[in-house]
Amino acid sequence: MSAFSRLVDAVSSVVSSHDVRLETPMGPRKIFVYPSGRLSSFHEKTVIEDVLDELNADDVFYDIGANFGRYACTIGVVKPDVQVVAIEPHPKNFEILQSNFKRNRINADTLECALSKQSGKMRLQEEDHPARHNLTTSGNEGVLVDVKTGDEIIEENLSPKPDVIKIDVEGAEFDVLKGLERTLSRGVCRVVYIELHPFALGRFETTTEEIESFLFEKGFSVDSIHQRKVTGPHDDEEQEQIFLKATRESSR
Repeated sequence: MSAFSRLVDAVSSVVSSHDVRLETPMGPRKIFVYPSGRLSSFHEKTVIEDVLDELNADDVFYDIGANFGRYACTIGVVKPDVQVVAIEPHPKNFEILQSNFKRNRINADTLECALSKQSGKMRLQEEDHPARHNLTTSGNEGVLVDVKTGDEIIEENLSPKPDVIKIDVEGAEFDVLKGLERTLSRGVCRVVYIELHPFALGRFETTTEEIESFLFEKGFSVDSIHQRKVTGPHDDEEQEQIFLKATRESSR
């Protein structure tokens, strides 16, 4: 290979790679996406890489529990033809999320609310780590936030129907799915990614098995694609955090 060819390859590699720059409550972060679509190392890189592989041009991607936008911004930068819908209830996280979209020049739809099985108001319990804020089922502590169902935001034309969904809501995952039941039954959504927190599911009196059964009934096959050890919210014993990937059988 000539020196000129090597130079062209090097320039092409730089041009086709991506930098995702994020402001977070813990300070600035950067995700580098290589031309191959692989990411620089961090604990959920394999999941985001899988999401990127699944997305097609003109798809609609829902990031439910978007936090400060790690998933939403990475997808918005790498897949500019995908319509990103980011849903985040915590006011400060939502503010950072919107700032990160501007920082990365992403034209995304944002909704400042939580999704659940019924609409109304709920308290969002604030934890020391901003990624662990969670809806509380009792008590008066925490931030009062708007709650909608996924079916509601679609049927009221607040958001288009999703092709791919990612859910990370600190234990309330089954309630989110119940609020999307009509949408999931219609067969539009191809893939659902769900981060399950074993120490948080008990607050909502649900189990991993119930979630998997619900998805099976809607025509999805379910696989575990990522696990890691995490501590509970009060630094108690380690438990395994699981990322499920539900794929509609007809799209396999």
